[in-house]
Amino acid sequence: MFLVTELTVLEVAELIRALADSGSTIEFGPPAVDDPPRRCPDITLARRRLGWWPRVDHRTGLSRTLQWLRMTPDHSRRVPAREPLAT
Repeated sequence: MFLVTELTVLEVAELIRALADSGSTIEFGPPAVDDPPRRCPDITLARRRLGWWPRVDHRTGLSRTLQWLRMTPDHSRRVPAREPLAT
């Protein structure tokens, strides 16, 4: 078990871009009306009831997810761009 690190949405987006070796830009849009200013999931309930806790850090987990998506092309095909759901 290890210390779970809190990350911003931007930090996660930048890490995914780096791990994917992508030159794409990160686009910012207005937040949804009910968008919380901070996201910090608490896994205490999962740990208590299920005995679950993360076994890998966020970098390793995202890296493994990207590897899986690359090996499973049917699950990683591009979704066509569309208008935002909320403005």
